[in-house]
Amino acid sequence: RARIQRILERREKEATDILENNPAGIMLVDAETRNISWVNSNALQLTGNTLEKVVGCVCHDHLCPSEQGSCPVLDLGLNVDRSERTLITSTGDKVPILKSVTQVTYQDRPHLLEAFFDITKQKKMQQEIKSAHAELDQIFQTASVGMRLVDINFNILKVNETFVRLSGTSASEAMGEKCFNIFAGEKCHTTECPLTQTLDGRKTSEYQVEKVQADGSRIPCILRATPFMGPNGDTIGIVESFQDITDLKNIQEELRAERDKLHRILFQQ
Repeated sequence: RARIQRILERREKEATDILENNPAGIMLVDAETRNISWVNSNALQLTGNTLEKVVGCVCHDHLCPSEQGSCPVLDLGLNVDRSERTLITSTGDKVPILKSVTQVTYQDRPHLLEAFFDITKQKKMQQEIKSAHAELDQIFQTASVGMRLVDINFNILKVNETFVRLSGTSASEAMGEKCFNIFAGEKCHTTECPLTQTLDGRKTSEYQVEKVQADGSRIPCILRATPFMGPNGDTIGIVESFQDITDLKNIQEELRAERDKLHRILFQQ
């Protein structure tokens, strides 16, 4: 019996050492009383508490306060694996954590082994990426020229508000359609197609073209196309911009008319 007791004590110490040296914060919660039975140093560091202030307390005082009375594992019978939850620190601050829960037996009683990582930095990075994306999207949408993103299969992936006004086609109608079916022009289905030239290695393309609006009318534009690169540096499409030059063409026509008028006057003299 003494030998068996020593074996059990050694195994318990080995298990405790493994949990203590685990990079995650770990708590053992009694499944019946929901009191915290054991914590490792990482969990104490995250909460900013001492061992005496944590052990024996109800788990909801430190973990998932919004789920009091509706524990996903004990009350709802769910499996919690890499779920985002909240940790309460000693100062009352809420720390976002990524948590996994496993049901184990500790000191002959059923327990929940809760392992969690602080994901504050990841959440901050996600917010920064979200803000950057929103800023870029705002710039794209409010650009003074019509813009659209086209993949290598001629599918329209994204359009801005100016493009919608120029083409007379709504964003929902344009996205997913072939570019040569929306705001088509004389260079569609030719070797001078901007996408074709980009895939052939041309870095940029610029043309003066007439584009067909949704109602069939034509509008003169300056078309500029540049490659759209993927994360690996490969070309995955093009970004096209369209500048309406209707006013410029009208001015040119007026100047031409005045020049012709002057020429006739001089010729008649």
